[in-house]
Amino acid sequence: MMHKKINLAEDLLAWEHERFSMRRIAAGTLSHLNTHQNMFRTSILDDRSRVSSEKLARNVKIIAEGLARHLFDLTSDDATLSTQEVFIDALGVNQESIRSWVDYLSSEPRAAQLMTKDTPVLHTLEQTLGRYLKDVKMVSIKADKREPEYVFYDGLKFSMYAYNVKPAVFDLFLAAAIAGYLGIIYLSVQHFGILRDLAKKTMANNKVKAF
Repeated sequence: MMHKKINLAEDLLAWEHERFSMRRIAAGTLSHLNTHQNMFRTSILDDRSRVSSEKLARNVKIIAEGLARHLFDLTSDDATLSTQEVFIDALGVNQESIRSWVDYLSSEPRAAQLMTKDTPVLHTLEQTLGRYLKDVKMVSIKADKREPEYVFYDGLKFSMYAYNVKPAVFDLFLAAAIAGYLGIIYLSVQHFGILRDLAKKTMANNKVKAF
């Protein structure tokens, strides 16, 4: 068992149970990883081939036995009572059921942006839990305001906009044309006298030709 202090200054919490611990709710995370910074914890390569149904059934039984002994106070000094298993025979862990659930969950998309209210995975879990538990309800929750600004997109259809813009060469030619136009105006203002004399000579020559 490892104890870790919660750093409230961090944007992300290290383990899942820390959100409950911040609200003074007893919680813990069971993991085979020594640290939350292990790359396998954030890997997308967690496909079906990496999950062992036998090991998963063993871990489920260990956790169930531990919780049952704690809840029903079966941790006494009596050797017979302390070694007696609770989940055996009809209450034992069914490996075939666990294997079928792993196959089903690994074949369905479970990304947050794809999980809607009508997702078959959620309805299947709700119906299955309703067989063994009472008052099972599906509740929609929103992200905590103290969490980083995550945006979850629901639905499978999204609109994408594309704009056709002029290339950079067009801006270069446009800038050159504007600079040339301003240059001509500047030279015309600076040498206005020359242009005036040239215009007078042109008009005089036109009058001589007319006569």
